[in-house]
Amino acid sequence: TVVFLESLTTAISTGTAKFSVAVLDTMDAVYGLTQIGNCEIKCRWHELCLLSGREAIFDAVAVFVTTMGRMKYVRPLYRAWRKCSKEGERRARETFEGARGFYHPICVAMVEKDFA
Repeated sequence: TVVFLESLTTAISTGTAKFSVAVLDTMDAVYGLTQIGNCEIKCRWHELCLLSGREAIFDAVAVFVTTMGRMKYVRPLYRAWRKCSKEGERRARETFEGARGFYHPICVAMVEKDFA
């Protein structure tokens, strides 16, 4: 699952593919990816949704980045969240400001650098 989601995210990042929100909704309905507990899968699923403009994932992303503080997960998600939409950038900043005390100082510095 991780490799599959990574390949989809890479396809979006390189411009070789684009996934509609409807396709992602169907994938979520079939595989239950938003509800999955595995952090590796969850991070990649959230990133794929954000890069595809699926704003319905915002609440789940906010919960994830405020409960799993590893920079490995947090930084790519904040980057993708900012790219999703203007609302995504607003929510990313708002969530980060509310959770900055939760993160390691190096993580805070790196995410701040991404926001700059």
